[in-house]
Parts: sequence; structure tokens; C-alpha cells
Amino acid sequence: MQWTVKIATVMFLLLLLHMTRQLPLYGAEAARDFLSVVDLLYFPAGIIVASYFCRRSRWENFIFKFSAAWLIYGSIYSLTMPFSEKLQAISPVGVGLAQSIPIFGFYLTAPLVSAFGIYALSTVGTGIFKAKIVDKKVMLTLAVCAWAYVLLLGQGRGILGSIFIGFFVLALLGHYRVAGRFTLFLLTAVVVVLFISSLGITVEGRTGTVSVDTFVNRFASIFGSGTDEAGIDGVNQRAEWWASALKLWSQDSFSMIFGVGYGPALTDFVTPLGTPVREPHNSYLSALTRGGVLYLCAWIYMVALSISAALKLARMEEISLFKNLALSYFLLLLTMAIIGFVQPLFETPSLAFIFYFFGGAFYARVRHLRKERAINRRLRLLVV
Repeated sequence: MQWTVKIATVMFLLLLLHMTRQLPLYGAEAARDFLSVVDLLYFPAGIIVASYFCRRSRWENFIFKFSAAWLIYGSIYSLTMPFSEKLQAISPVGVGLAQSIPIFGFYLTAPLVSAFGIYALSTVGTGIFKAKIVDKKVMLTLAVCAWAYVLLLGQGRGILGSIFIGFFVLALLGHYRVAGRFTLFLLTAVVVVLFISSLGITVEGRTGTVSVDTFVNRFASIFGSGTDEAGIDGVNQRAEWWASALKLWSQDSFSMIFGVGYGPALTDFVTPLGTPVREPHNSYLSALTRGGVLYLCAWIYMVALSISAALKLARMEEISLFKNLALSYFLLLLTMAIIGFVQPLFETPSLAFIFYFFGGAFYARVRHLRKERAINRRLRLLVV
């Protein structure tokens, strides 16, 4: 706990160092960039919430019902994606940085909900839907449709690749049954896609039709191969953004140690609509460029702490249901950490808070279980 407090102190001191210099200079743009550090407050928020439920022996009830509700309502909301434009038209609007942003009609978290659903189904099984919110069979059908819709039509290399890596890691850790169940789901998905193609049915996704060839070429584009030109362009574009950020970081010894700060855009790329791409689509590179080596090391420690806490909890929980649920969250946090290499995930508050909140909650739960078991050991020694 002491190390965590010290690391957090270093991170916020670095933030204050840049804030005093750059807030007057860059104004709202600097304030927006500061959010990537401010979002870390969700970690202690998770600790506080978990500590409250742990002290009152309500942890299992809380984490199970919260997870089920998030998965259920997230899946149902994902099914409204075909009506996104209509939802945005009638949605309440928030205003920030001279932009009007509809509250409804965006689906940034939908891929994460879909990934978590696959993880929960592979580890916990259909038991995740036992919460008395909706009928179990109805929810299972809706959820699977939502996950298939988001993942197959979204065709995101980052999220799909992370899911494969996650289950590969589980297999290395000895969870062969869970990895085998996922393999069965994957084979089923391939058969369904092949069946749809054999019927001559064309389903258009974000970058192409839903087919095995599309996904093969999508992943091949990472290495500059295949026929997915948009994917290859995206990879080349990221290489340019990363080079631009590294050039800023390496301009002098101060920026290398303390970073260039918050306010300047890290790339010189501008979209066709005239909006600058501020982040290089690599959260680790953003942390290095904005906060320097000191901040990057401190931040990676927080990320690793969150992931390891979920894995430790999976090993410490005594009830199999919650042991497997913790394993699902371990996969989710690992997925997010991997996606951070190719997307500005930790610079996006609606995504970052998921990681930090659960990371803090699992960290608190692990500490509670350790204290509880230490007390029980001492009591047993006294009785003997």
C-alpha cells in the first residue's frame, strides 16, 4: 500500500509541474489532456467501494450483481447500434471544448462489454445470467446477438486479437478448460460465418463483408500483407504518429525525463474534418511523451498492479463462481492493457475509468482477504 501511495504521489506531482506551466498557455486543451491523469482517481474510488462492501461481507453479492447488470444492460444497449443516428438526434447534448456531443448514440464501451461477455460465458458459464433482472434464456440470446454484432461487424483487430491473446495466456496459466471452451465458441463462430457465406448472404461490416477472408486479410494488414488496404494504411499512419510523438519526447533531456506535458498535440495529423489527432494511438507512448520516463514507469506500475490484483483474486476466492468471475475480469483488464498499444484507450475517460475502478476494487479485495486470513491464522494459533 505504501508503494502505491508513493507512486501515485509522484504521478500527481508531475501533473502539477506541467499544469502550472501549460494550463495558462493551452487552456481547455491542456485541461482535456490532464484527464488522462485525473482518471487515475477511479483507482482509489474502486478501493473505497470495495472496502465498504468487504467490511460488511457483501462483496460477493455486490460484484456478482454489478457484473451481471453491466453485462445485461450493456448488451441490450449494443443492440441499438443500427439506430445510432436517430438516438443522437433525440439525445440530450453535452457541450465541451466548443463541441456539442450527444450523450446517447455512441458505443465506445460496446466492444469491451462484448469481450467481457465472452469471458464470463467461458469462465462462469450461463450462471452469469442468474441475477433476477431478465429471463435467463432471453438474455443469453440477446447478449450473444449483441456480442456477435459488435465484434463481427466492428472487425477491430485490437479487440479481437486481444481476446485471442487473453485465452492463450489463460492456457499458459493452466486454465485449459476455459481456453478449450473459448476454442469451441470460436469454431462455432467460424462455422456460422461460413454458413452465412455459403447461402450467398452479404453482411457488411465496418471495413468489409463478414467472411473468413475479410478477417484473415484484416489481421494480415498488421504486417503489411493481404488485401485490406484500409488496414495497411491504418498501420502506416500509426507508425507516423508514433514517430511524431517520439520526436517530441526526445527533443531534450527535460522532455525525456519529465515529458512535454499536457496541451500540445502529439501528432501533426489532421482529419479531413479539420480535427487534429492529438494522441498517437498508443497509450504507453502517450504516457512517455507527456509525462516522461518517470511518469511512464509509475503508470505501468499501476496498470500491472490492477491486472495482477484480478489474477490474485481469482486464485484467492474460495467460491468457484467468484473465482471464475475474477478470472473474467483478469481477461478484461489484460485485454484493455493490450489494446492500449494501438488505441488511445487510457486517454479516453469512458474506457479508462473501467480499468482503474475495477483495478482498485480488486486490489482492495485482495488486501482484505489477506488480512482476514492472517487474523484467522492468529486465532487458530491462540486456540492451539
